[in-house]
Amino acid sequence: MEIALEKLPIEERVSLVWDIWDSIADDPNNAHNLPLDDNQKQTLDKRLADIENHGFQGRDYQDALTKLREGLSSSVTDNEF
Repeated sequence: MEIALEKLPIEERVSLVWDIWDSIADDPNNAHNLPLDDNQKQTLDKRLADIENHGFQGRDYQDALTKLREGLSSSVTDNEF
């Protein structure tokens, strides 16, 4: 069975991608067995080492959400005609 994905509205295609990703993440047999290439492994190792050496340096959820919303609202304002 072949599906002409390009004929589906973008919203439906995005929804399909999310559904597929959720099915992978929810599968208890495969969720933690996704293959990583060497570069991804090195990046994760570096991030873990940074956390171990310096503690968690990230932002909390509310701060990150506020910054994201500020950026989005300014980009919308900048692009208005």
